[in-house]
Amino acid sequence: MKMELVSCLSKSRTVRTMLWCGIMMASWSSVAEAGLTTCACDPDVTGDGSIDSSDLGLILECIGAPGIPACERADVNCDGVVDPADEQAFICMANGGTPEECCPGDPDGSGACCIGDGICFIGPVTQCDGLYLGDDTICGDRQGCCLPEGGCADMAPACCEEMGGTPQGNGTICGDIQACCLPDDTCADMDRLCCDDLGGIIQGQGSSCDEAVCGQQGCGPTPDGDRCEPVACDNPNQECTPTLVACIDGICRVTQCDCGNPDECHVELTAAGDPFCAGECPPGEICELFSFQQADGTVLFACDCVQDTPDCGPTPNGDRCEEVVCPNPNDV
Repeated sequence: MKMELVSCLSKSRTVRTMLWCGIMMASWSSVAEAGLTTCACDPDVTGDGSIDSSDLGLILECIGAPGIPACERADVNCDGVVDPADEQAFICMANGGTPEECCPGDPDGSGACCIGDGICFIGPVTQCDGLYLGDDTICGDRQGCCLPEGGCADMAPACCEEMGGTPQGNGTICGDIQACCLPDDTCADMDRLCCDDLGGIIQGQGSSCDEAVCGQQGCGPTPDGDRCEPVACDNPNQECTPTLVACIDGICRVTQCDCGNPDECHVELTAAGDPFCAGECPPGEICELFSFQQADGTVLFACDCVQDTPDCGPTPNGDRCEEVVCPNPNDV
């Protein structure tokens, strides 16, 4: 029964694995019978005279939970802290190891050990059932890690770097996957942390590259036609502005846009959706609104600069009419 349990424990480090293995934990012989003493790699952390699932369960409960009186005995390797190294020491002793093998107790030659799922602890290489990062290496606080293939996982920065990833800094955690528009205008579904790390622009909660459009779009109207898309024009002094408005059944929409000087004459829509002229013209000209009736009933509106013609009227003293150029050249 003992060897069956130890074989199961060697595959994982959680109490859940014991349940998955389907093992009813039997009482083992007490550590006292084995000749071990307190603080000598004693796996009987509950002090009930036997080694069973409750011992490992207490160790797992005490990892990262300092200050619990019952956790004092969970420090199996006597290094002053309850961490995954005590879990390893417990498994080592349960598998027939000696205190010298399972709890060297000498901090010299210790380093960071990554044991999967981003878990990292400091211990000697003999206790590292995972990836030993070398003597005198440290783990660091668990944080978001952007992995080379684009994934994100919360782990110790030392383990992150060993896997070729980029630690995102203390306090960061990985979140939901979203569409990310990368600097080369391609799209990739990834965590916001990793999108920012690559200089991309996250597209928002629930977004995906199936719908996202990355890269500079052409200058054109918005889907609802109330304005032009705010895209960047080749000329930094220009903006995407309306050039044509179409109205039918009392509803007007912007239908054409082009890059131009926003201060120059062009058509716009009021807040109420009516076309009007905006911008200025050269001296001597005015910005005038023109309309064009289409066969289907649509009325097109555009603005253009025209000669500013004074109104035909009397002179100030009333002795004659102003000398102006009339629209019809045959008129005076």
